[in-house]
Amino acid sequence: MNNEKNVYTNTPSRVRNFQSQVEAETSSLIEPQERSVPHARNQASRSYRRERDPDFGLGIELESIYLRMPEFTQSWHIEVGNLLHRRYELAGFARSTFMKDFSMLRHICKERHPRDVYLQDLEEYVLGATKLSTRAAYIARVKSVWNSLRILGIIPNDFRPDEGLPKTKEPRYTPRPISKEQAIMLMTQAEEPMREWFMFACLAGLRAIEISRIQGNWLEQHAGEYFLRVLGKGNTELLVPLHPKLVQIILSKKTQGRLYTIEANYLSRIACAEMRRLGIFTKKNGSNRSRLSFHSCRHFFATSVLAASNNLITTQRLMRHASPVVTARYADLVNHEERAVIQTLLDDIEWSK
Repeated sequence: MNNEKNVYTNTPSRVRNFQSQVEAETSSLIEPQERSVPHARNQASRSYRRERDPDFGLGIELESIYLRMPEFTQSWHIEVGNLLHRRYELAGFARSTFMKDFSMLRHICKERHPRDVYLQDLEEYVLGATKLSTRAAYIARVKSVWNSLRILGIIPNDFRPDEGLPKTKEPRYTPRPISKEQAIMLMTQAEEPMREWFMFACLAGLRAIEISRIQGNWLEQHAGEYFLRVLGKGNTELLVPLHPKLVQIILSKKTQGRLYTIEANYLSRIACAEMRRLGIFTKKNGSNRSRLSFHSCRHFFATSVLAASNNLITTQRLMRHASPVVTARYADLVNHEERAVIQTLLDDIEWSK
């Protein structure tokens, strides 16, 4: 097990006091002779490359998977990090959200204080993303973080470089679900426990993070029917009806705790590797242009429900979308009326071969 100081064990019993974590992580600042910052950075780089391996995390218990703490190399890191962490915790944000936003803040500021960062620095960070959708997400996070910095008094209230960032036009995309044949193959031929993961995604539309969190005591029975309590985005708790096959899987585990002790990013990565083993090309196939991924199983669930029910609201509720506008994207794939019109268009013409 890796005992480096710049990582912490991501367990449910992790320490909530951010200041104590900061003190542990800043040992390199307090005792520079014992551990230099460049050495710590090299260790983090090697650790990152190791974790990017597709097989990393395969069969590893949750307690053995590490998530690195950021390196506090500037004097303002501790003060700003502590204030931001407390604000995020009060707002109910997941700790991973704080980690991502604080990492972004450090990346933009580099050696400067946030009050010394200007619009050009923010634009440079946003332009680092190639996709318009990613740039839009970056702009939203930058504006949110800088607004928090103003509220906390870290930067002056009239210092607003983030307001100069434009509103990025997000491209409208069509979901890319796997086919019915591919779904059947994944749910019948994949190795365990990946086969169960594919079943939860294809038969319940669960995301990777939701599958990784499933607990045996979340299976509930109401009016003779089984439901699963799902902890989704932003720790939103919802109750969804469950397919009989999924009920059998949960009951067979004979546990009230977590069914799978693995983090969502590793779960998704391992599932994609299994998809490739079965001949389904995914985004990680190098030059292959496929947009398929483990999340495509959730898209398969959405299109299947919409095709069977022809009801957008039912599909929205089962997909747990905040707005039917998001669900409407799937209508393009199952619109039978439009397909019928196109197939009968000018069918009275005798086309020459």
